[in-house]
Amino acid sequence: MNGDGGPEETGGAVGAPRAVPIDQWDPTVQMAYWGFHHQRRQDYMRYAYLQLGSDADAEEAVDLTFDQVMDRWPRMLRMENLEGYAWTILKRRIIDMHRKRRRRPELMEIAAFEAALADPAEDPYDTLTDAIALYVAVGSLSERQRDAILLYYGIGFTTTA
Repeated sequence: MNGDGGPEETGGAVGAPRAVPIDQWDPTVQMAYWGFHHQRRQDYMRYAYLQLGSDADAEEAVDLTFDQVMDRWPRMLRMENLEGYAWTILKRRIIDMHRKRRRRPELMEIAAFEAALADPAEDPYDTLTDAIALYVAVGSLSERQRDAILLYYGIGFTTTA
């Protein structure tokens, strides 16, 4: 390459600044990133699993999220809503995983799994039909409403969290 800042020098995107490697960051910036990673990874994994229905897919989506957050971390520290920005990255990676797998979690497959895990004293048919009804109802909500339901009931977040 002739040194004009082409794709190889910018990480593949013309005109995009190259991310500074984490080992070249100020130690306080590194600590802030690893603190954020430690604080959010488990919640991101639970949310991604609820959206994707697969441990492997959830882990891939979350890993890709943190890779992208790491690439942007020094700039993100100056953002007014760093948490919201990171959350948007996660949601986009989940959408990418759905597209990559060219599928959506099937209501029957998720509901049947939950019915199998239900209390054996309960009627499995009732448990399955209740789970299907719940997924249909939640599926008809707007994206923001679905997220609120998943965050509150699926992960245990509160309005104060």
